[in-house]
Amino acid sequence: MDDLAIGILEKLFKIGLEIKKAVETVQQNKEECCEIEERVVIVRAILTHLSEATKNEAMESALEDLYRTLRRALNLIKDCQKKSILCHFCTSGALSKQLCRVRDDITRKIMAVQFATTLQLTLVFTGPNKLGACSPPSKPQDIGKLNITHGDDSTGNVSALEADLTKGQPKVETGHEVSFATLPGLKMFSFSELAAATNNFSDERLIGRGGFSSVYKGVLRAGPVVAVKKFMFNHVHLDTMLLAEVKIGAKLEHKNIVKHLGYCLETTSKIVNFNGQCVAAERPNHFLVLGYLPNGSLDEITQGERRVHWSCCFRIIQGIAQGVHYLHEQRIIHSDLKPSNILFDLDLNPVIIDFGLSKALDPDDEIILDTVLGTMGYMAPEHIYSSRQSLKSDVYAFGVTLLETVTSVATGSNMGRGLKREDWESTLLQAGGLKGLLHPTVLVDESQLLEINRSVEVGLRCTELDPADRPTMADVLQMLNGRTYSTEVTEMEMVQQNKEDGNEIEEQVVRHTNKT
Repeated sequence: MDDLAIGILEKLFKIGLEIKKAVETVQQNKEECCEIEERVVIVRAILTHLSEATKNEAMESALEDLYRTLRRALNLIKDCQKKSILCHFCTSGALSKQLCRVRDDITRKIMAVQFATTLQLTLVFTGPNKLGACSPPSKPQDIGKLNITHGDDSTGNVSALEADLTKGQPKVETGHEVSFATLPGLKMFSFSELAAATNNFSDERLIGRGGFSSVYKGVLRAGPVVAVKKFMFNHVHLDTMLLAEVKIGAKLEHKNIVKHLGYCLETTSKIVNFNGQCVAAERPNHFLVLGYLPNGSLDEITQGERRVHWSCCFRIIQGIAQGVHYLHEQRIIHSDLKPSNILFDLDLNPVIIDFGLSKALDPDDEIILDTVLGTMGYMAPEHIYSSRQSLKSDVYAFGVTLLETVTSVATGSNMGRGLKREDWESTLLQAGGLKGLLHPTVLVDESQLLEINRSVEVGLRCTELDPADRPTMADVLQMLNGRTYSTEVTEMEMVQQNKEDGNEIEEQVVRHTNKT
């Protein structure tokens, strides 16, 4: 990292601490100041995991913009430390508006920093260590026994374990306190079995790659075709993420959820050159074995690379909704629902994959606070702004995915990718309704046009900014099937009941009058 990048990171960390300290002694607008502090926590989380990305010119510019905004925020917070006797309400109200503006500005600058990274808009906090960086063992007993990252095949390039990312994570029974031996229905594979199944993890068998892992097509000796997910991060983080995914995935059984078949936890050793000495280095070989899904992903449809008829598209939408509804019945937040995490089986049934970021809610929990991890564009606003997650966070991601899918199929383009909710509404208004957006080659009858309109309405409801205004996935399934949103049903029933009650009272009055 160059001197400029180091300088701006230090300045950002320093001003973050100043803001945190200043908020403790504010005399007015406490709530607005605390909201700014929440965003500073997100900034610090992002900065902790920046390394070579900060050499990027766009990144440095984004960081400088963020620093200037935080400086402005600090000055406003300091103004809130003063208790004004004269015209207190006027001063407080003016400061409140300025604090809200700077709060929103910080949010925009945070997103600019995230978009400037080279992580394909996916926030994957893998610690400050870099692949290929050398570091001596931290304890005397570790001399001659070092860990190297899974993806490093060269000798002499040893990566030390530096970051424990489990701090602040929600309780999902992860970490060393949980044993894989306690997981029913999962087979333990050996490294040699998986190496043979994937032709020694050859490039020809590579079918996918993400921020955490690579996925290979494997053919087991017994005959079935599987997907072998090979994890690629340091040992501490790997255990946390792998155990979280397996613990959640092992208990899921649904046609629209990927089948978890087994795992592999082995460590191999090799002799490497470290500071001129030959030492034994350990390499973790950690894998998941999953059901193989051979028919591409929803991403191909939303990108406009693959065309499907509306009837097929609507069946896909319903399948995704059923899968997410099932997860929510199990009190599980997927946390990274998006088109590339929805694959198809041979019959083009959608299957939700990738539970590495998923969270299991306790029975009494509705909202959890967690590190901001996910994919920009699909993360709910409350997750980005205040680290809050709930089942409604998945509903938001489903809504974005739904709107992108409908747009692609109905218009024959990928114009829906990255389109915000308000942009969607504006586009519909300008086109005079959804019918005006339909591509001439898209042939649908009146009933299908109703399905398209209904799907758009569902997508817009799901992407409401306030989580309380979003429907549940049970409501989503009702609306997709043409039934009224459950809250509206309740209101109608109440009106009908009131009407019936009123009629009954009126009849009683008439009967009483006749008697007298």
